[in-house]
Amino acid sequence: MEEVRHNRDAAAVAEARELIAAVLDSGARALDEWQAKKVFAAYGIPVPRGGLARSKQEAQEIASRLGGKVVMKGVGGEIHHKTEAGLVVLGLQGTEAVGETYELLKERAGGALAGVLVEEMVASNRELMVGMKRDAAFGPTVLFGLGGVLTEALGDIVLAVAPVDDEEALELPELIKAKRILGSFRGYPPVDRQAVAKIIQAIGQMALDHPEIAEIDVNPVLVAGDRPVAADALVILSPPSPPRVKKTGFAPNLKALLAPQSMAVVGASGDVTKWGGSALRNILDGGYKGKVYPVNPKGGEFFGLPVYTSIEELPEAPDLALLAVGGQQVAPMLEQCARKGVRSAIAIAAGFSETGESGAEAEEEIARLATEGGVTLMGPNCIGLISNEVSLHALGFVTLHPPKGTLSFVSQSGNLGVQTTYECQRRGIGIDKFASVGNEAQIGAVEVLEYLRDDPNTTCVMMYIEGLDDGRRFLEVARRTSAEKPVVVLRGGLTEYGSKAAASHTGAMAGSAAVWEA
Repeated sequence: MEEVRHNRDAAAVAEARELIAAVLDSGARALDEWQAKKVFAAYGIPVPRGGLARSKQEAQEIASRLGGKVVMKGVGGEIHHKTEAGLVVLGLQGTEAVGETYELLKERAGGALAGVLVEEMVASNRELMVGMKRDAAFGPTVLFGLGGVLTEALGDIVLAVAPVDDEEALELPELIKAKRILGSFRGYPPVDRQAVAKIIQAIGQMALDHPEIAEIDVNPVLVAGDRPVAADALVILSPPSPPRVKKTGFAPNLKALLAPQSMAVVGASGDVTKWGGSALRNILDGGYKGKVYPVNPKGGEFFGLPVYTSIEELPEAPDLALLAVGGQQVAPMLEQCARKGVRSAIAIAAGFSETGESGAEAEEEIARLATEGGVTLMGPNCIGLISNEVSLHALGFVTLHPPKGTLSFVSQSGNLGVQTTYECQRRGIGIDKFASVGNEAQIGAVEVLEYLRDDPNTTCVMMYIEGLDDGRRFLEVARRTSAEKPVVVLRGGLTEYGSKAAASHTGAMAGSAAVWEA
């Protein structure tokens, strides 16, 4: 016979870690309710008084000690839907009833039964729920909402990314539509908000402490008077994913990329029907304030400018190299940029990670070359850059010269970025910068957003995002930036159709829809 101990000390947390490891080693992929509640208790989450009985006599002893009505539940590593299996019996009183119910649960569960949980019957006036799901982009995400059957029927839930701080934990319950149920209700006292907040924080901390926990479902959280109690518990386990490979300590030079004082157009042409020719013509027509160096192995002259046969032949190391070359030429051009000391580059070509495994390997290679060479790289598979700070309109096959303003736009989709910038131009909305980040081999939308936070020329940031590798970092940067200036995010790939479009364009896995919508 076992009973739950309520602790919050390091020893109890270590004990929880050992329990989780043992369950995984056994081949099970979930804690049974008794095991889950032991972990909850270690984190200070209130659970009903009770114990686990492995015999009829133990069940009767626990019930006698508890006094009053009890709940009996059959538990086991393979038992997840107890109610549907008839393994939950409520309102039992007396040793005879408890004994008979033990035998009944043992018969119904068969070989799956590890024991019978005997708990005090919690007199409840409201049902809530707290949960956690480990999101691929954002990591542990805590849910709060109405509990019981209303969870799925109404879907009135809100989410927060762990760790949840004190302010956010108190605010979260205020965000559900049925928040009035948390106040004085039909003669019942208001729910203890501090106690609810502590449960929310504990669930988030539990997920952070134990990467093996994939999901947590505390439903219902019964409200006894004003006190929330975790009446049911489900903890789903999964071997932890390999740790995210962190980017190197390379410090990108976003100033050289987004406000270059000089630039080379590699793959330039005098033919505006070619990308390099169209981009060069747009740069000149836009009145770019810096020096422009066309690069083409054939040399000559384009639009009155002398053409250099290689990057290494340039008279200086420009801030930016616009690589208007095919995918196979991106790597050797980046090597030339590194040898010359070019500070940043934009790779326009497609045919990288969005095409499959071989393309992803090629993308990793150009990211490595750029990083090791000290070159800040945007792209590949992007449309280019507009920076009205220096009157640079470096786009090909589309002519866009939007008026100067203080709105900056960062887009993972070149097509949508161009359409949005065109609409701004048509409506006379001023633009400071438009960055098409493409596949984000090295730097991406988050890095650009971080730069724009301190950019005095930008007073508002708009973003189009299809997918994120590190949603937690994005949230951190977005929060810091939005404290200085407005940040508006358009999220693509939330629907099935949008997900397919996002995947085909950037290779980014759409998902995390609930987190974004929250």
